[in-house]
Amino acid sequence: MKIALLILCALAPLLRAETLDELKKQGAALDAQWKTDEALAVYQKAEALAPQDLEVLCKIAKQYDDSMLDVTAKSEKLAAATRR
Repeated sequence: MKIALLILCALAPLLRAETLDELKKQGAALDAQWKTDEALAVYQKAEALAPQDLEVLCKIAKQYDDSMLDVTAKSEKLAAATRR
């Protein structure tokens, strides 16, 4: 029983539901569809897996920038920026 538990614990990182590459692909697909909020959420999951990944950090910045394109009034921009 203990051996099975140790094996399961050792393999757990390999069995995680989404890998960094999968998250990047999913985020790119959402970005291509202009689903900014959804893409941002996916890229933030990727950042949790690889906080120093420059590509992911740039994609997050792009999503924040794109989200401002949808907002016209200055007060709306401020509200959108602070809710994230």
